[in-house]
Amino acid sequence: MKNLFLRTILIIVLLMGCNSDNIIHSYYSFPEQNWKRFDNPIIEIDINKPGIFYDMWIELDYDVSKTLDEFLITVIMSTPSGEIRSRNLTLDMATGDGKIRIILRKDFAFSEKGPCTFEIENRSQNIETKGLKRIGIVLEKSK
Repeated sequence: MKNLFLRTILIIVLLMGCNSDNIIHSYYSFPEQNWKRFDNPIIEIDINKPGIFYDMWIELDYDVSKTLDEFLITVIMSTPSGEIRSRNLTLDMATGDGKIRIILRKDFAFSEKGPCTFEIENRSQNIETKGLKRIGIVLEKSK
């Protein structure tokens, strides 16, 4: 009887850890690792369960040998309910480790189901920015 109880508890814990609502992500890969200034990636994430609080992150993977020290972007988020929010960010690539992760919003909950789009604008003065591999949005369930 004890053995059955322990197995049941273990299965419940494992199922809770595998919950797909904990992390949602989507990425855009740059053709030839080159971001042309006026080609704005649009990343879409489907929100299935409104009311869950998420921390939103932007991630950038880049080639450390080809990029700038700092890079300015604007992220424009359009929620399923029609709300639009934007945020300017400076990505500091001087650390040289090839990956940046910056918080966009903390404890944000969507009020409706549907697609949420993130348009990311390249605010650099350069027409092309080489060495950028991919950019993405990650939603992690708030703790």
